[in-house]
Amino acid sequence: MSSEEASTEDSVDSFSEVSSLDDDFARMYFLSASSDEEVTDDEVNSNVWSEIESESDGEFLEDHGIVEQTVLIMPIDIVFINRLSHTINLVKTRNNRPSRQIANIHPGGSVSCSLPDGWSGNFRHVGGTGGITLFEVSVRANDRNVYYDLSVIDGFNVPMKVRAPDGTRLKALHRRARDAYLFPADNSKTHASRAGKFIVTFER
Repeated sequence: MSSEEASTEDSVDSFSEVSSLDDDFARMYFLSASSDEEVTDDEVNSNVWSEIESESDGEFLEDHGIVEQTVLIMPIDIVFINRLSHTINLVKTRNNRPSRQIANIHPGGSVSCSLPDGWSGNFRHVGGTGGITLFEVSVRANDRNVYYDLSVIDGFNVPMKVRAPDGTRLKALHRRARDAYLFPADNSKTHASRAGKFIVTFER
């Protein structure tokens, strides 16, 4: 077979394939045009986003292996439990930041709070007379330890008990509590712990 004949035969085959594709597109256009429903660009976009948004954040994180990383962002959890007969107005103060109330814990209630690395400050109940009982905590600000204490330097207004992740227990049930800071240089009252869950209970 000559090169001219081969070229002609290839051209015929190519033309046949193109014609077949044109027929397919024409058939698709006819079916679309004869349909009773008209699909707009907005509806297409809506359907696409609907499919994308159907996957929850948790599923997305799990599928992409991010779950363990997000868990490690918050090294400690604090659970506050109210076993007193009155409501605890829980206020959180980060060092060098304004104080803000984060919860009203009714008798028998509880609330939890997570803190990130570098967080330092205190928690207290606003109310009563005679001063303020403080739970102070510093989360791996200078090393890998979490440092915490109870303080009645500024007085006493509510009893507190603390259980640390390592099992250490502190209590401040009155203004002369031996486990709590009684004056600024009372540094033996600071304790170090690993990361984990702290339980702070308001009870006598």
